[in-house]
Amino acid sequence: GHGTQMAGIISAVVQSAENKVATPSIYSVTIADHMGFTKTSTIMQALDWAINNGIKIVCMIFGDYHKSSFLEDMVNRAFACGIVMVAAVGNDGGFEDENRIMYPAAFDNVLSVGAKNGETIANYSNGGENADCFANGSQSTMDINGNAVNAIGTSGATAFVAGTILKNWCANPEKTSLEIIEDINEFDYIKLLDNSLIIYNNKVWSVLF
Repeated sequence: GHGTQMAGIISAVVQSAENKVATPSIYSVTIADHMGFTKTSTIMQALDWAINNGIKIVCMIFGDYHKSSFLEDMVNRAFACGIVMVAAVGNDGGFEDENRIMYPAAFDNVLSVGAKNGETIANYSNGGENADCFANGSQSTMDINGNAVNAIGTSGATAFVAGTILKNWCANPEKTSLEIIEDINEFDYIKLLDNSLIIYNNKVWSVLF
């Protein structure tokens, strides 16, 4: 399914790391039913599980336009516990209001991820330039049967960002979540985006490891 494909992207990014000090584990937490729908309370339970189990990075590849103060409080709690949260902005950029970013990506303490196609923002990526960071919207991964597939959308971009953050953390496990995020700001702006670059607030974080 969708989550399996995203886990494949994260795993592939991490496996390419050199100088790894730590070996991470990737956990899948199911929040949606067989129709792909979920409840705010279920998302909150998942974040609570992440807090209680010492998870360092949460990749959220779902979204909705409804802002929940209860979910925002849980996101803030997770952030206060040192969890880095990344979330997809959504794939409705070509529709009525492309400036909207879906929640939870729109929350202040979540790193919102948009998709790029080469040097330009993908037309389906919500929020335009308002996303916190961008990665290639076309990512290679595998389905549940081990067949190669190409995942296109902000979900794949988000998984790549999460994998890159985890990749950096594996090489620098002593760093805090804030230090990991601050590392992004140490690089100069580069317009060209490929699978080894992430643009963050007009800065670029190059995959170094």
